[in-house]
Amino acid sequence: MRYALRWIVFVVLSALVVGASAQVWRDAYERGLRLAKQGNWADAKKAFEEAIADRGEDSQDPSTVGAAVTTRSLWRNGAPYSPNFAVAYCSFKLAAAAQSNEEREAHLKDAIAGFSKLISEGKASVEAMVLLASSYAAAGNMAEASKIQKSLAQMDLEKAYKVDREVLEPGDLGVISGTAGPGTQPSNVDPLILPGRFGLVPVLDFKFALLIGNSENGGPEFATNDVDLIREALIEHAGYAESNIVVLKNATVEEIRKQAEALVQRMPEAGTLFLFFSGQGVHDDRDKKDYLLGTDSDRTKIETLLPKADLYRIFMQKGSAIFAFFETDRPKSADGGYFGKEVPELGRIAQCHGTMPGDDVYGLIWDGKQYGVYARAIAVTLADFHSNQIEVGEFCWQVFDRIRSGVGPSTGGLQVPTLPVVVGMTPTSRF
Repeated sequence: MRYALRWIVFVVLSALVVGASAQVWRDAYERGLRLAKQGNWADAKKAFEEAIADRGEDSQDPSTVGAAVTTRSLWRNGAPYSPNFAVAYCSFKLAAAAQSNEEREAHLKDAIAGFSKLISEGKASVEAMVLLASSYAAAGNMAEASKIQKSLAQMDLEKAYKVDREVLEPGDLGVISGTAGPGTQPSNVDPLILPGRFGLVPVLDFKFALLIGNSENGGPEFATNDVDLIREALIEHAGYAESNIVVLKNATVEEIRKQAEALVQRMPEAGTLFLFFSGQGVHDDRDKKDYLLGTDSDRTKIETLLPKADLYRIFMQKGSAIFAFFETDRPKSADGGYFGKEVPELGRIAQCHGTMPGDDVYGLIWDGKQYGVYARAIAVTLADFHSNQIEVGEFCWQVFDRIRSGVGPSTGGLQVPTLPVVVGMTPTSRF
């Protein structure tokens, strides 16, 4: 009898130990999920690391919990167990919120290591692939980002590894696959995954941007703010790598030339250029050409100006598709000339203006800063599309509607932007 009693006590204690052990990874993991939902990524990461210490491997198969066979139940309705994926994702989110470059780089390094390890172990989920590509792009490693994107485009999505999506922010949930549209994608670039309306827009490494904001020498006083605004929108919403965007503020003609020439050297053949200029532009009625003013230009001396066609020509040598947006006043001369009257004859160019001939561009106050109405509408419309392949014709229609309905207090109908004038492409060409 005494032996039987000891045996019963031993079995009960063993069951309690097993049950307690089972609780460790489960409690830590579920705590991590709760913290992630609160946006507390640092503590969520620690909780997921606790789960890994007790149960180290991710699993896409259902897990069961319970001390005995008779009391076992399906954990979280059969959801995958993905603590290693969750730790890498937390690092990715911490990088996005980092206050210093050093902190950001450290978190990106952890995210890249975590996602890469999972993929190398045969646990290549769509989510891990997209996040790894985005991590590489954020770190400025476009070569690796491109490789991951190409691998992602070739994946059999039905057979992809499954992860626990509950850890992801609602904005980062879901991706859609597709191919890039015609006309602007280099022929040597494989079709890539296009984003849905979720937090991450995959970076396309053939897309570059040159943003010029000249407030000095007669340009709009909001020009320098505008280039910062559009830069952030291109990175966050349009699939442009931070390292592929050149921002110039109050630049001379020579600085614009040199930076454009340096940028084109980094671009592939038949790449895409998003060109934004906020400043002074003029049209010369004698030679019927448009010119941009640098901070050192004298509008009465044509030799001090930058011919718009010369700027285009720098990128045309690589066969680039140029999507140009000009935020300039467009007064008409006595002979009927105005900036933008010159239409390119060669190349692949879509030329768009922030206002109609004869009119001026205006500004607004937003979040305590002054921006151009046109630039603000461009940024908001990029956010609306949230895609790395946007049809220029539809985009300009949406910008038009945005300005008409108002992008800030008392801005509705303040100015009328143009639709694109296209050469060598169609309004359905994408940037």
